[in-house]
Amino acid sequence: MEISQNRLSGGDFGLARLISTTTNFPQSQSSTVGIKGTIGYVAPEYAVGVEPSRQGDVYSYGILVLQIFTGRRPTDEMFKDSFNIHNFVKMAIPGRLMQIVDPTLLVTLEETTPATTKNEMSYISGYNNEIEAGEENMDYEKLSQTDNYVWKCILSILKIGLSCSEESPRNRMSMEEVHRDLHHIQNAYIGVENCERNQEEAKQ
Repeated sequence: MEISQNRLSGGDFGLARLISTTTNFPQSQSSTVGIKGTIGYVAPEYAVGVEPSRQGDVYSYGILVLQIFTGRRPTDEMFKDSFNIHNFVKMAIPGRLMQIVDPTLLVTLEETTPATTKNEMSYISGYNNEIEAGEENMDYEKLSQTDNYVWKCILSILKIGLSCSEESPRNRMSMEEVHRDLHHIQNAYIGVENCERNQEEAKQ
């Protein structure tokens, strides 16, 4: 998978598949079953011999969600030992949400902000994906209802990514639950956006 110029090219992002190799010897035969997948996206239980499962695919999906919204790959140099992209996001939300979101998404939010609130909104700038401005520069009270809800949506989606990428398979969401929650988030956002648009039209 590759993300460039705000475009996502999806491929094998860790959905593991079985690789079976059999070695024949004159008087014996051995068989080895291994897991093939992209490092950083493969569920941790696969490392101890657990067979591929839907829960493992959910883990890969969760890591992908976290990557899309933070702009960081699970294989980035900053993630070492037990510190991974899951822990990076978990430690930051909700208090430091605006510090970990990909600056590209913030620019998109700025571009879609109504003109009446655009000058009032201070968004975080970044350099080489390292955030330099803190969230204390953001005045939530001056955000429009839509902008405020955008951040709530991002927070909710990141929580889904965290739930999907839990270390223990039994603690992960199912894809049915993911679909349901994302559908609710989408409907709620559209409702708020339409409400604000109607209010703006009524003022004219």
